[in-house]
Amino acid sequence: MPLTPALIRAALPRDRLYTLSDGGGMLLQVTPQGRKRWRLRYRYCGIPNMISLGLYPEVGLRAARQQRAEARGLLALGFNPSIERRTAAAEVCTFAAVAHDWLACLTRIVEKRRRSPDVLRRARWVLNNHLLPALGPRPIAKITAYELLGVLKSIESRGLLDTVRRVRQQASRILRHAVGLGYIPYDLTAGFRGLLLPPHPQHRPGITNPKRLGVLLRAVDSYRGAEKIAIALKLTPLLFVRPGELRGAEWDEIDFERAQWRIPAERMKMRTPHLVPLCRQALDFLERLHSLTGDGRYLFPAHGKPDRTM
Repeated sequence: MPLTPALIRAALPRDRLYTLSDGGGMLLQVTPQGRKRWRLRYRYCGIPNMISLGLYPEVGLRAARQQRAEARGLLALGFNPSIERRTAAAEVCTFAAVAHDWLACLTRIVEKRRRSPDVLRRARWVLNNHLLPALGPRPIAKITAYELLGVLKSIESRGLLDTVRRVRQQASRILRHAVGLGYIPYDLTAGFRGLLLPPHPQHRPGITNPKRLGVLLRAVDSYRGAEKIAIALKLTPLLFVRPGELRGAEWDEIDFERAQWRIPAERMKMRTPHLVPLCRQALDFLERLHSLTGDGRYLFPAHGKPDRTM
């Protein structure tokens, strides 16, 4: 039986979600919280689909039926209403909107997996300094490969080859996010192979000659700069950890009683916890460092920014 305004108003919430049918696949869902949502069920190529027609009372019965008629008209012409909606949305959805939605997803992943906040900081830096100024207000569906390549070439012309690589990678992630949302058919950066200069890696071989190692250690010992940097330099050959692991060390990871430093899995390259034994010399340095930075989170906070590492 077709719905009426009186029937809709009289539909009270129950313990479970239930639906009222208006015919032609159109339903009114009533949630246990009392919200009322229009839905349209249909089949396209034999596959069941469902789209939203809005919330009641913002979308009334007449407006919902109008949307049903429009969707049925698209089906009669051989179009999928869901895809047509996404295509229309892509015409007005900007690169900035998709980028911020991608960033929100990345934030949830970082928080869930307890990854380093540096991941988010680098992502925001690339967005705010390179991608959003050039592409932010552009509709995502109207951005061309030539346009995006021009953004990357302008960075390349300044000799910032590693930055080009980072910007291209992040643009690709955002565009793949847009593909998943149905706004664009493919990632535009897929065809950039060979069009951009590769970064020139600067190899830094380790010291294997004992005499050269001695020169380095004496240079570290004679360092007269900031004390926390001097301590970081002197801890490095005692602990044998990566520079990023030492920079990101937090005080709650240090166990002075057991002479241990427990690095959690999310800060390790191989994503497994790591236990570093602390020798007497390392403990002496850490006790001195604690008097300098022990009131904060990090062993080595950035100057003037205690919520970030140096």
